[in-house]
Amino acid sequence: MTGPSPGPIRRVTVLGIALVTTLILGARATPRTVRAQPTSPPDRSRTVPDSSWNRTGVRDTSRAARWRRVRRQKAQSMEEHRPSFVERAVSFVSSFGGAVVPHRLILDVPRVEIADFHPVFGGLEGNAGTTAGVLYAPTFWAGEQRLAEAELLGSLRGYYGTGARFGGVFGPYVGYAYARYQHRPRESFYGVGPNSQVDTEAGFRLDQGVVGGLLGWSPRPSALLGGHVSYQANRYGTGQGGRPTVADQFGATLPGIGDDVDYLMLGAFFELDARDTPYTRAFGHRFAPTEPRLRGVSLDASRGFYLASEVTHNLSMRG
Repeated sequence: MTGPSPGPIRRVTVLGIALVTTLILGARATPRTVRAQPTSPPDRSRTVPDSSWNRTGVRDTSRAARWRRVRRQKAQSMEEHRPSFVERAVSFVSSFGGAVVPHRLILDVPRVEIADFHPVFGGLEGNAGTTAGVLYAPTFWAGEQRLAEAELLGSLRGYYGTGARFGGVFGPYVGYAYARYQHRPRESFYGVGPNSQVDTEAGFRLDQGVVGGLLGWSPRPSALLGGHVSYQANRYGTGQGGRPTVADQFGATLPGIGDDVDYLMLGAFFELDARDTPYTRAFGHRFAPTEPRLRGVSLDASRGFYLASEVTHNLSMRG
């Protein structure tokens, strides 16, 4: 009697052995797959050698090594930038638009601007403190080559003033007329000469008016020369704040006590600006007695020079 054929039995046995072998190999390969998964990046500050140390173990004191250490420390301590209060305030003002000129901040707020009027902060001299007001700049005369404005300012310390400027550029010539009046009730006087003391402070009131004109000529874009003539009237009185008067503090024999002084002011100026920073001339802020004499030095310039000179003679009109 013949038994069954061994073929099917061998095939089943081979398949079983293959299945078991596959399971064993898969189980052994699993840890390798886990180890191959990506991990967090290594700490470069620990793995990268400090280049400020050379091969002989001596610290490199060169400027390049010092800056490499500074950059490494900065990279390890970097934090998210949070704007300061000043930065937020400047950003808020810039969102409206405006112009910052010496001692004044002029805002251009579309919702506040009515019939060419603009809010103004600053602009009064002396001990005025916080100052605010309104500026009128007519649009029919606005532009880089023309100037027309009038302002009214006041402060919580009782200071107030008004001013107006009008002019423009006509080819190589620049000219404008100006007028200003200020009421300063809390001015201070400490005596005459470099040995004056803070403890000898006296108070007085000053009402000052200035009116005049300026004319300049530019032989080349970087140069300006010209002159101005003005009349200044000064009226003095008793100041506010409970401080002693000048006469009580220094005596009635001090020159100028009790006298009002008017001046005819004659001036000439020269300016040469050869810096690599272009700018637009501000007519109301150049050499005239109504504004600061000279412009500030620009921090954006990388080369060139700025030279300015001025002479003014005050001729007394009241002896």
